[in-house]
Formats: sequence, C-alpha cells, structure tokens
Amino acid sequence: MVDESFDTRLRELWDLSRQGAFDWSDLVGMWVYDPDRGRGVVSSLSDDRRQFRVRYAAIEVNYSAVQGPALERLRTNGSIVQKALEELRQQEQRQRELEAEQERNALIARKHRDRLLKAAAEEKALRQQAANNLCERVGTRRQYDVDAAGSLMVALQKVDDLAVVSDEDESILVEHREWEVLAKYFERVWYEQSNYGVVSKAGKYWRYAGYPEKTILLIDRVIELRPSSPQVRSWLTVQAAAFRDLDLSEEAIRLGHEALRLSRSLEDGRFSHNVLGAAYHDLGDFAKSEEHFALGGGAVKEGVRDRMGGVKRETAIESLIRENPEKYQGLHGKI
Repeated sequence: MVDESFDTRLRELWDLSRQGAFDWSDLVGMWVYDPDRGRGVVSSLSDDRRQFRVRYAAIEVNYSAVQGPALERLRTNGSIVQKALEELRQQEQRQRELEAEQERNALIARKHRDRLLKAAAEEKALRQQAANNLCERVGTRRQYDVDAAGSLMVALQKVDDLAVVSDEDESILVEHREWEVLAKYFERVWYEQSNYGVVSKAGKYWRYAGYPEKTILLIDRVIELRPSSPQVRSWLTVQAAAFRDLDLSEEAIRLGHEALRLSRSLEDGRFSHNVLGAAYHDLGDFAKSEEHFALGGGAVKEGVRDRMGGVKRETAIESLIRENPEKYQGLHGKI
C-alpha cells in the first residue's frame, strides 16, 4: 500500500536542485518511499552528488541521480517540494525586486545625468549669449564658440573694459584677424586716456582692417593736437603707408620724406625708407626704390611692400574728401 504522505516524486526535487531552489546535499537524512521496499532514509551522498544511498529496514540501496527510473520510483513528502518551490518563488521574487531596484536606480541616474546635461547646456547657452553680446559690442568679424576661444574671449573682454591689452592678447587678436577690433581699441585708448603712444598701432590696424582712410583721418587729428610731438615722424610714416594703400604713391612719398626729415637716426627712419621704397617702386622709379629699401635694412614690414588688400579705394577717397574737403579736395581727380 502506498504511503500517501509521500506524494511527490524525487524527480521534482532533483529538477528544483538544478534550478538552485534546493540544495541536493540536503537530501541526506531525508525520508523517502519506495513502493516495493517501503520507507527509507537517505544515508549518504557521493562527492559528485550524482549517487546516493538509501537505508531501508533490512537493506541499503544505491541510486543514481541521473537514472530517470530511480527518481521516478522514489517519492518524498510534498511539503518538502512545496518548501523548495516557495524558496524558488522567493528567490525569483528577490531577483525581480533586485532588477526593479536596479531599473529604478538606472532611471534615477539617467534623470540625474539629464538634469546635469540640461544645466550644463543652459549654463553654456548663457555663457555663449554673453560671449555673443561681447563680440557684438566690440565689433568682431564673427561670433566665436565660448569654450573653443577662451583666450580670445579674455582679450575681447579687456578690449571691452578698455583694460590693458598685453602683447599676448594683441597677438591672439591678430591671429584671429580682428584688426578692426584692435584699431577701435587703440583709438579709444588714445582718445579716452590721452595715450598718444598707441596712435601708430591704431593707424596700423585700421590699414590692416581695410580702412586706410581712417588711418589718414586719425593721424590728421592727432598731429593737429600734438604738432610738436616726437612721435610725429612715426605717425607720418603710418599715414604715408595708408596713402599708398589708396594707390596715392605721390602723397605717400611726400609724407615719407617729411617723416625722414624728422628722423634723428637711420634706425628711426627704417620704416619710412621702406614705405618710400615701396612707393617709388609703384611709380616705376626702381633705382630710388632699391636705394630706400637698402636704407630700410631690407626688413620690409608687413603690408609695406604690398598694399593692404580689401581696400575700397573710391569709397575711401570720397570719405577723405567728405571729412576734410579743405585738405583733400584735390583728390577728386584721383578717383
């Protein structure tokens, strides 16, 4: 007669052990039931857990965990299986909870990352807008990425504040071809701080920016205010170069010689000689051109031998006539 308390095949415990819900080593000491031999107890388990021994009243029998018939034949108490199944369900529940917790944490992390990215983007947008406003105030050729042009932004801020622009700042602005920004800056420094030492730089950068007429008009104003300044020689030379940019080489030659007359040494006159050399070259007087280039030491400065590009000649000359008709009325015939 079958013992009804042993209502579950041992096969189910074996399957559960393979799912991790039941430790097969716990089989030792467990009561089992064999329809032919009756009740027995598992007395031992092999090291590889594939063989186990059951002791009955009068005999001990070896079974193999991999032999289907033996596991189908032997039965165990269903409560053990239920306990193992419950353990499996709890294990699965814990796994689901763990996965849910991991998903929640991942979601929290994503939201936190998104908030940081949004905050960073908003902060970048604010800084970029401030940089765009700065570029607009100082009149740059174009707008710049605030992160990619950090050192340039520092230099532009100094320009906007009318603070001291270092040689390094000036080099950075030149590298970005922001000549008009430099011209306006040095002209402001002269005008607002009465710093006449930067006038030549302002004139030079107006030329580089393609506005030689602004150079000419600036020098006119400065010389009118300081006709006896020792810097008149330098100012006249810059003005001479600007006239040459307008293809007015005769006026460039006149101013170049006037600057030489004020020079105290050959070194003082090097730039003037170079301007004269270029102007005489324009007029085809190559002998005088070479003579002045030689006296200039051969160190032809940027923009002297070659005229500044991008100059709108007619517009520039008309501007000179309009701003100072008394002095430049005679240029009508040069347009």
